[in-house]
Amino acid sequence: MESMKDNSEKKLVTIKDIAEKSGYSIATVHRALNHKGGLSEDTRMKILNVANDLNYTNNYIASALSRKSIDIAIVLPNPQGFGKYYFSYMIKGIRNCYEELYSYNINLLECYYDKEESEEEGQIKRLQQLYFEKDHVLQGLIIAPISNSEVLVKTLQAFAREGTKIVFIDDDLPEVNRICCVAPSDEYIGNLGAELMSHMLKKQDGKILLAAGNPAQSAHTLNAKGFISYMKQYRPDIEVIVAEDGRDAQASYQNLKKLLHETDDIVAAYSVRAKNSIPLCRAIQDTGRIDDISIIGSDLFLETEELLESGVLSAVIYKNPYQKGYRAFQILFDAVIKNISPKEELIYVPISIILRSNLRFYKEFI
Repeated sequence: MESMKDNSEKKLVTIKDIAEKSGYSIATVHRALNHKGGLSEDTRMKILNVANDLNYTNNYIASALSRKSIDIAIVLPNPQGFGKYYFSYMIKGIRNCYEELYSYNINLLECYYDKEESEEEGQIKRLQQLYFEKDHVLQGLIIAPISNSEVLVKTLQAFAREGTKIVFIDDDLPEVNRICCVAPSDEYIGNLGAELMSHMLKKQDGKILLAAGNPAQSAHTLNAKGFISYMKQYRPDIEVIVAEDGRDAQASYQNLKKLLHETDDIVAAYSVRAKNSIPLCRAIQDTGRIDDISIIGSDLFLETEELLESGVLSAVIYKNPYQKGYRAFQILFDAVIKNISPKEELIYVPISIILRSNLRFYKEFI
């Protein structure tokens, strides 16, 4: 049996652990470990003594302080722009993990992009800017690929060839030399949405309107595929009408509204992505069908919280963007600092069904 000392030496202790044991805040511990001002010598020594007691971590801290800083970049949609419904929560998870590991001399480069002519164009442009702007090798990169286009794959391969360690979120590109992809099983999510919908409809006849997202993103297409295949197997009497994304939220709203006007017997609707949940609900409300159509949305943010509370949304499939971001940074940290990669190339995070009755348990993630 291993001793308690052996176990403590093998455990990766974070700045948060030192803060909890010393009784000081994370910010205070960070200042002490990085020899910054604003602390009394007594406080600094108390924190350093706690860090020294946690021998294994203390070795990492000493190593971090003796080497050059490490740069890890995240390339994601602008959390104040079109990424606010989903990616803002992923970024929150990344930042929280980064703050806990800040004492390891890491710089977090937040590289956000807005839509150009397309989401993919904005992402590629920002990646290329990052590649040509840097004057040294980037040690780590977190990105949620928009597509599997040749241009995007080649751009990411250029980073990998220089030694950048890459973690994907949501969509995997195995042809790129990446560490792993952090994602739920998207086809399973679609199955889950369809199973929930089947229980809600019981023996009711009619059609389901499926807001299928961006056809270039495998996370969306797999989700839609899972939904349709489940309905075909267990409710073949119900037809699924597929509506793909418009160029923006307003175009998606108009597409959905048109389909609602053209089809009388729609009894339910399902959205595979967060940002389509709002135009889907708007379209159903504005066509006067809200009392006739049950809606399942995607992910939890302020607007879907309000729609659940008001009863416009019957349920939300929560894909856990916060945990995806947190876990992705944690994995990249281990790979860059400790040279340890996960055993699996696909890392799954749990998903949940959120109803009005259990919404209060998830509000901390909003």
